[in-house]
Amino acid sequence: MKKLLISLTAGLVVSLLGMLINYRSYLKRGYLKLCITNHGGEITIQDGFGLRCVHIYAMEMGQSGSQSLRFAPVNLLIHILVIAVIVYLIITIFEKVRH
Repeated sequence: MKKLLISLTAGLVVSLLGMLINYRSYLKRGYLKLCITNHGGEITIQDGFGLRCVHIYAMEMGQSGSQSLRFAPVNLLIHILVIAVIVYLIITIFEKVRH
């Protein structure tokens, strides 16, 4: 139970730090720094640590592009769980090697 709590806490802390880095990057540059980027036609979507940034580019003269940032709770939960599993496995392997 202690390993699980440590793993979930580490997953939460790392994910929140990643979210903070991405948010500050978005405020400064308009793009997320730590993300997975998907390109398509006139749109670019960036997902990373609970944030989703959508860039829509104008394709004709006179039009303007847009960008938006929103909180993505499912994305954040996935990051927390993946990091928690990795930390749990590292702790388990370390305990096995130590004994």
